[in-house]
Amino acid sequence: MLFRSGCFILDTLLSAKLGKIPILTAGSMTNLGSLVADGLEEWHPWDGCAGFGSHTEAMATRTPSHSLSIFNQLSLVAGCLNEYCLMPNAPGKNESILSRLHSLHEKLPTACNLNVRSDTELTPQKLALHVSLRCIPVLFGQMQTKGVAAKEIATLLDRFTKLFTPVTIPPFLLVLL
Repeated sequence: MLFRSGCFILDTLLSAKLGKIPILTAGSMTNLGSLVADGLEEWHPWDGCAGFGSHTEAMATRTPSHSLSIFNQLSLVAGCLNEYCLMPNAPGKNESILSRLHSLHEKLPTACNLNVRSDTELTPQKLALHVSLRCIPVLFGQMQTKGVAAKEIATLLDRFTKLFTPVTIPPFLLVLL
């Protein structure tokens, strides 16, 4: 299931970037459900490694990675983008997708929330999810929100590179930028 979900996310991101129709659809993924976020992968602390930036050396707590929760949320976000790629010019589709993305952002599980005032619980996975949540609506959003989103994305990427170095930016984010 993890492999198929990962392929779905990558297929959707590349299709959006290339302006093509994705091979895997959100409808084909609904019967898989979400990954159970209650295993070692979820609670294993994120350590980073040498060369991953100042944050890894200064990290006072061993923050759980919450990898499965974040992956589940990223799959949901990719599902919205996938629907857009299938019918980019459908009347009313953009508003519906933007509404779903906003709802996903509002209802993020606690483990996936981003505390803008603290760096103690930041992980590359969490920052990547939040950059994605802001990048994807820009692809088909309203013109007046693009400036605000661009500023938020720039702030998050700046924070990302200061804490973890540019090497840690996941390649899939570069597809969205």
